[in-house]
Amino acid sequence: MLKSGRMSLLAGLITLFVGLLLLGRTFNVHMKSLFNAWPIAPLLFGIGFTFEYLFGSRKDSRFVLVGVGATLTSLFFFMFTLGFWKWDLSRYWVRLVLIVSLSFFAHWLADMNQNVSLMVAAISFTLTVFAMPYAMGEAHPTLTQTIAQLWPAIIVLAGLAIMARGFAQINRNNEQ
Repeated sequence: MLKSGRMSLLAGLITLFVGLLLLGRTFNVHMKSLFNAWPIAPLLFGIGFTFEYLFGSRKDSRFVLVGVGATLTSLFFFMFTLGFWKWDLSRYWVRLVLIVSLSFFAHWLADMNQNVSLMVAAISFTLTVFAMPYAMGEAHPTLTQTIAQLWPAIIVLAGLAIMARGFAQINRNNEQ
């Protein structure tokens, strides 16, 4: 049996879903079928994981990684199912890479000992910056050449951030 707090959360999420569907109808955002609402599942999943980390008893930073990733991914797919974007992943795939970057950065913010998460965030963000003009069909040759030459600077900055954190930890340990 679910605890009363979790049951309230589930009831609230279902009510939120129904309310959003009805509000969408009010503003002429009609879904072709209820199937088009499928991104609500990862959205609720992501919100649940994020809330568990923020307000629950288990402070596992992986909940932030999964929660942010699932929430942003569902919002990404809602842009298609609600008709804001046309199904053309060749133009929008790079936004999924940005979601990976933001998810790993949020994971690192939740637990700054996760240096690998910071590196994944930096590398995927660099890929996003480099690939976005190509994916959107707006790449200027000079810009892309400059980005192609300077992208390792993001990795250098991430390395400096990790080292700065390491020095700060050493100083705290020496002061104790």
